[in-house]
Amino acid sequence: MKIQLSSPDMLDARTDCLVVGVRENAQQPQSTRRIDKATKGLIDSLMRSGDIDGRPGSALMVPSPAGIEAKRLLLVGVGDKPDVDDFANATRAAARQLCSSRSVSAVVALTEVAVSGADPRARARMLSQAIEEAGYRFNQLKSAEGKEAARRECTVKRVSLLGGSTKNDTSVRKGIQEARAIAHGMSLAKDLGNLPGNICTPSYLANQAKKLGKSHKLKVNVLDEAKMKALGMGALLSVSRGSREPARLIIMEHQGGRRSDPPAVL
Repeated sequence: MKIQLSSPDMLDARTDCLVVGVRENAQQPQSTRRIDKATKGLIDSLMRSGDIDGRPGSALMVPSPAGIEAKRLLLVGVGDKPDVDDFANATRAAARQLCSSRSVSAVVALTEVAVSGADPRARARMLSQAIEEAGYRFNQLKSAEGKEAARRECTVKRVSLLGGSTKNDTSVRKGIQEARAIAHGMSLAKDLGNLPGNICTPSYLANQAKKLGKSHKLKVNVLDEAKMKALGMGALLSVSRGSREPARLIIMEHQGGRRSDPPAVL
């Protein structure tokens, strides 16, 4: 999936799905007002009829909206004065709806929504991460038919985020980049957690760690049972005695901070 900052005119954007935020009672975001005007009051009408109420996390998909080029219009409730939790609910709802809509491309105008405790960079990161996470599927052990079925569960491949203002472009790009790194790390962790124990053995984990060390700026040190015994790690070694698979202790270090920074140990 490719997520990037873009600045197309929403009304003319030829996309499978256009996503805008909807408030409960306060004035609607600028993008939402533009879409409402172009669709001759469609959003206002849907709110008055109760189809969408603007509560954080509520969502409504409108197919074939007249007045705009997008094939679908997704309205996502963001609340009147959203905080970080409200915005997180909204981004997850948007991501779920996108994945289930059979859309391949999307233009999303949620980063312009003011959120208490979240600047444009944080909003872009939260939104991008929610979309990446919604598209995660564990396919490694599935048949060809199973992989194809999983692929159809989320068809989104291209997402364009609208920054709301050109002065936010750098912040939004950084947020997208951070989200990509976090989401990829989470996907790897999920893949490892989903693998059965006869595949994801200590040796397998050690090899995965070494691969990460080669592809990223990580120092990787793997202790075998002899080194662990020399260090007095009897409690850990006692666990592995019930298995034919030898134990491994994996140490990964990232030294990207200043020398004066205290270390963070996970």
